[in-house]
Amino acid sequence: MKVKVKVSTAKEFKSAEEPPRYGRVGKVAKLMDCGTSTVWHYAKNDPEFPCPLKVGQRLTLFDLQKVVDFINRKNGGSK
Repeated sequence: MKVKVKVSTAKEFKSAEEPPRYGRVGKVAKLMDCGTSTVWHYAKNDPEFPCPLKVGQRLTLFDLQKVVDFINRKNGGSK
C-alpha cells in the first residue's frame, strides 16, 4: 500500500502568513542590532536570554518570538 505524502516546498513556506519561528544566530543578531559574538555572550551569560536549540552538530537555532520578548523586556516594553 502506497501512502502519498505532501512535501512542502520552500516557496510555500515563504508565502505563509506566519513568520518563521526559529532562526540562526545571524538572524538573532539582526533583531538585536548587534554582532553574533554578542548574541553568544547573552546566550552564555544571561539567564533570561532564550536558550539556543542544538539541532545538529553544526546547527543551532533560537526561538525568534522568545528573542523578541527578551528584547522588549530589556527595553522596558518599548520597541
